[in-house]
Amino acid sequence: MTFKDLSKKKKLEYIWDYYKLHIIGTILAVLALSSLIYTMFIRIPDTNFCGVAIYGQFLSALNTDKMTADLNKELNLPEHTSVQLQNFYSDSTDVMVEADLNQKFNTYVYALEFHLLLSNAENTKNFTQVEYTTPITDYLSDEKVNELRKKGLVLDAKDPETGELKPYGISLKNSKILKKYNLFQNDTPYISFVPIVDNTENTLKTLDILMEE
Repeated sequence: MTFKDLSKKKKLEYIWDYYKLHIIGTILAVLALSSLIYTMFIRIPDTNFCGVAIYGQFLSALNTDKMTADLNKELNLPEHTSVQLQNFYSDSTDVMVEADLNQKFNTYVYALEFHLLLSNAENTKNFTQVEYTTPITDYLSDEKVNELRKKGLVLDAKDPETGELKPYGISLKNSKILKKYNLFQNDTPYISFVPIVDNTENTLKTLDILMEE
């Protein structure tokens, strides 16, 4: 019996049995190409309202999306405008893995993708030494900084140029949204400012949401 003598059902079974890998591969290739075309030419990219880097804490991709959505909702952002949340974490002891992670982080910082850096006290102080961040007095009034200091929420670090102690970080130990996503459970989180002054208003609005208790 030849192929043309088979019933329609048998023909389909024959084709599937012998060519299913090719069929599946073709379908996946078409889907991948469609996704690429949509991303590159059709999808409207979101405007970065405020870039926030979470350094040294694990946050799954799912929770990153959920936390981003929560921030956008609290900020009442319009469609196609979003907080850009990036997580930088590795539990690997491999030096090369750590180097790749830091290279990625450095690239984002130098590309001015971030406005706020969130990490522990040690990393926050290290950020000041490589001049990733600026004193919080560049964004907040002296009155506001003194108010935060009285509450024990200010982290001082040495100015890399003068060696003088200046306020570089704000504690988010009581942050409602960080607690919701179980971030920094065993460490005190500090937020610091990247010196991008043309986004000050959006940065401060985002900070207010992150500081809500």
